[in-house]
Amino acid sequence: MKYFVPAWYIDKKWWRSHARPYYDNVYSKSEFDDMVSLMGMYFRNNSKFKMLILNHFPDLRTFLHRNQLFECSYWSVFDEIQLIQAKEPNPININDLNWPENTTFIYTPYVVRCIISSSEFETIHFSPIGYIVWIDRYLDNQRVYRSVYDDRGFVSQRQYYGEDEYIEYLTETGEVILTEKIESNDVYVAQKFIHRFDYSHYSSMVEVIKEYLSKYVNKEYKMIVASDINHNDILNSLMMSCNLTYSIFDQRNSHNLLETIPTMEHANHWVVDLKKNESKLKSKHRDLMRITPFNTQSIISLSNQLYTTHIGLNIDDLEQNRLLFIIDLLFEFIREHDDMKVQLMTRNSKSNFNYLNDKINKINQYFIELEDDNELLTNEMREKKKAIEVISLPFEVDVIQCIKKLRLMIDLKDEPDLFLQICAISAGIPQINNSETDYVVQRMNGLIVEHDEQLTDALKYYLTVLKHWNVSRAFTFELVKHFSSERIIEKLDSFIEGAYYEENL
Repeated sequence: MKYFVPAWYIDKKWWRSHARPYYDNVYSKSEFDDMVSLMGMYFRNNSKFKMLILNHFPDLRTFLHRNQLFECSYWSVFDEIQLIQAKEPNPININDLNWPENTTFIYTPYVVRCIISSSEFETIHFSPIGYIVWIDRYLDNQRVYRSVYDDRGFVSQRQYYGEDEYIEYLTETGEVILTEKIESNDVYVAQKFIHRFDYSHYSSMVEVIKEYLSKYVNKEYKMIVASDINHNDILNSLMMSCNLTYSIFDQRNSHNLLETIPTMEHANHWVVDLKKNESKLKSKHRDLMRITPFNTQSIISLSNQLYTTHIGLNIDDLEQNRLLFIIDLLFEFIREHDDMKVQLMTRNSKSNFNYLNDKINKINQYFIELEDDNELLTNEMREKKKAIEVISLPFEVDVIQCIKKLRLMIDLKDEPDLFLQICAISAGIPQINNSETDYVVQRMNGLIVEHDEQLTDALKYYLTVLKHWNVSRAFTFELVKHFSSERIIEKLDSFIEGAYYEENL
């Protein structure tokens, strides 16, 4: 049995609540990471595992549901600390709360404001699926405290504001068990519950977490841990005798990878996602394996059913002048070939690429003016005539829906986006890259171009000769098997058990 330790944290005070209202920017970013993906693979293949949650996570059940992990087993250190036994979600209706008589409810797009008196009111904030996240209490227009609701139907935390700000952690029945000072991080145990702790005072919540985690972890455990500088030191100190594997994930570790290395030295194994990370780390640890944390899946390509040929270009991390040049190459190509459109794909906000607007508008206007009586076209008809557009794909489901329509995927970054590559394989479409990876075999399921100027020939190779596209589609069927969840789990389990890793095994 494997034990996974994710790093689903928001800031440096990583142990504090992860919950946010639906309008928070946190929901505009993907939650999908190596831990979500790997645990999903283990779950779908009926491989036993349990996740260990180290931070206060009142919306854990809804988070797991969003990421298809709701039925997975977990152990939460804060559930142990706070004596919480409930497991199932239990949404609370605001009408079920005890409101004073004559309370007036005002519904706004963001909150429900509850007017209690001329000097008192509360604001209720909700999650994306309508659960109460927290309720703020105001007196004379000053926020007094915030009650944070667990998605199992009770208040699990209350934060008080003012000169001496602090957080109370509550039991399931509403009793205060711990008090944490926000400024100093000091933690004090309530007198009634001192017998459940080794000390009555701790310098930080991290010390409380270590104490409870040490009582749970067994030296026989096989641990797969999301490498994160916030918790690595804790796990190293407690798991010296465990079979410990750190997972290095570029989106989480790229900004402080070298700083993180000393905190991983005591682990038995390291696994990395990208070649660039493998190159940086292979001299630092003798047991290191590169493996994709993303598995192939069934993506039914619709490109054969569409009248228009859609070309996808990943525009993230491309230098501005280079991107403009690549768009010029694509424009010249689609101008010479009928019924082709270009999707400029980004995992970020479209506003990051406002500098492309003029060029995109000119290209689209060119194709509109080719139409007879183009001045009579309605706005809807003009939209359909657009040959190029920027599309934002913040979530994995958005990427998959886009990939379904593509005939060809282009990613000319130094290190192509790993998830995009796996999706392209899953959909059976060829890829054009300018660096070698394990996921593209030259002239089989894609082309490696050394210079951007070679892009035009690569486009002709796959979009004007059907035989080449069909060869790619047939070859990807073999790659789908190679990067299946079964194969990934088999390789990871063998590596953790001590098997020797060879590149491209």
